Amino acid sequence: MEVSHSPLKNNNYMLKKKLNKNCITLILLTILISSGFAIAQDEEEFELYLIDNYVRSNDPSKLVLSWMTNIEALTKVEIPSLGVFAASDTLTDKVFLVIDVSKILNKPGDYDFYFISILLDGREVRSEKFVFTIPQQEVPPIETSRSEISYYFYTCCIGGSFWLMPSVGISYTEGNANFSLNKDIPLLSLSSKSVFKNYPYSFFYVGYNHILKGPVQNLFRYGYRQLFEMKDLLNYISIGLSGFTNFTGVNGISPEISFSFLKILSTFDLYLLYRFDKELINGNYKSHQIQLGLFTSSFSLNINL
Repeated sequence: MEVSHSPLKNNNYMLKKKLNKNCITLILLTILISSGFAIAQDEEEFELYLIDNYVRSNDPSKLVLSWMTNIEALTKVEIPSLGVFAASDTLTDKVFLVIDVSKILNKPGDYDFYFISILLDGREVRSEKFVFTIPQQEVPPIETSRSEISYYFYTCCIGGSFWLMPSVGISYTEGNANFSLNKDIPLLSLSSKSVFKNYPYSFFYVGYNHILKGPVQNLFRYGYRQLFEMKDLLNYISIGLSGFTNFTGVNGISPEISFSFLKILSTFDLYLLYRFDKELINGNYKSHQIQLGLFTSSFSLNINL
């Protein structure tokens, strides 16, 4: 007796087999897509955006570069004609760098450079090729030499005038407020060669303080200030300690704090200072002083650490 198979049962069997195969394929495809997406997330593509790229017109020996990245990184600049220059000593996504290109200043033309970025996970990313230009130097005619001398003389006079300008302030002594004039002269500044430092670490200074109608009107000062750069908020904040004397028996110390808030002529900083004078021996003289003045270390002896 022959056993016949129903066509309907065969069709159901084939349909189930096909559905199972399609389900397995769909599951595998989903796993592969999810894995690829996870890898893409873990290894975010690094991008660098060049902002400034120029040689200074007033000083062609300086190449100015600034750039941003979408991921914080340690970045170096490679100029095949000059070498490799460190741009940042910490992970950052905003960098400003000035490079000395005086070695190729007498060879005008286009020069290639690259950015080499090291990410947090150790990956090293080399940028595409960028180009900067050393312009042809124009020899100034002899007729302009006098005007150049006049310009530099004028600049020195303006800078010297600002440097000699005393700070003005108010001195509160024994409940009375008196107008005061003060001049602090930095003698020795401890600085750095780093392009990331705009101010010295610290400096030693001498100064003279004249208080109109005060119980002690003339004070000679000698002291030390430590500077802390605050680029995001202010230019700098400083703390210091000085000694003072009027050479007739009033001697003491003065803790102080100051901060700058405005740049003038790219060299001078307008600052506000608070100082407390305390006589040491008798303790009779006490004074609170608030001063507004200009600071620069350009005219002091600078030692790079």
